[in-house]
Amino acid sequence: MIQSREQEVNTIVNKIVDLNTIFKDLAHLVQEQGTILDRIDYNVEWLSSLCEAETIPKMPFLPMYVKKEYKRCRFGERFHPDGRRPVEIRKMGS
Repeated sequence: MIQSREQEVNTIVNKIVDLNTIFKDLAHLVQEQGTILDRIDYNVEWLSSLCEAETIPKMPFLPMYVKKEYKRCRFGERFHPDGRRPVEIRKMGS
């Protein structure tokens, strides 16, 4: 009887140790995902600060397009970091 009880207690202890390992792994995953979310949040804020309202004219709708090979400006000088031409915004049909 004592031997079976000891075996049951050892089984419970092993299950608790396994559960502890699972919770530690879960805590690590949550911390990793929190770090990733923080990076995403930072990058979204950074990108929104680069694409300020002054780069796009304020209109109810934009009957314009930006040439595909040029992206919206990132700097006040409206030049790309690699030295390409400034952003060209043209009216449709021109």
